[in-house]
Amino acid sequence: SAVYSVGPLFSEHLKDQHALGSLFVSLYGIPGIFVGIALQPLGKRFGKKKVAFVTGALGGLCAFLMGFASAVTMILAGMFFASLWISIMEPSLVAVFEDLIARGEKVANDLISMTAMTCSFSYIVGPILNGYLNDQFGELMVFKIWGGLIFAWSLFLLFTFPRKVHLPQKQIAEIIDETEA
Repeated sequence: SAVYSVGPLFSEHLKDQHALGSLFVSLYGIPGIFVGIALQPLGKRFGKKKVAFVTGALGGLCAFLMGFASAVTMILAGMFFASLWISIMEPSLVAVFEDLIARGEKVANDLISMTAMTCSFSYIVGPILNGYLNDQFGELMVFKIWGGLIFAWSLFLLFTFPRKVHLPQKQIAEIIDETEA
């Protein structure tokens, strides 16, 4: 949400510095149009979780490093490459959740509800938090902060998320039966 809440303000500042500065938000959307072609082969070759976490780390790293750039063209390149990696990460992460939901059987609806609730919550809190960060640190720092967090969290998940998630169906069924009784 940082791109859509703080991005237009930042784009206006970049436009004052360079003629291409107004492309900031547009460069975020362009890679998403083309990366679908590469998703399936990447997922099959490396696995959906690994693709999601590695591309998330790369996208976060690009956004973080963009925070150190002073030239408008470098900032735009950073946004383009961050978006490229994030555009690969998002559908890969959705595929991971779909696999969990498919294997969740009795808790599938709960997993779907929790995912939808989390997304809705982020649409409310994200712009507010981005506005606060923008007021405190400036537009470019918002992207640097989120990029660093995405990078760190993606690396953490890459090394700690189990290769196979085992959902104990019998224990889940027992808990559900107890709560329904």
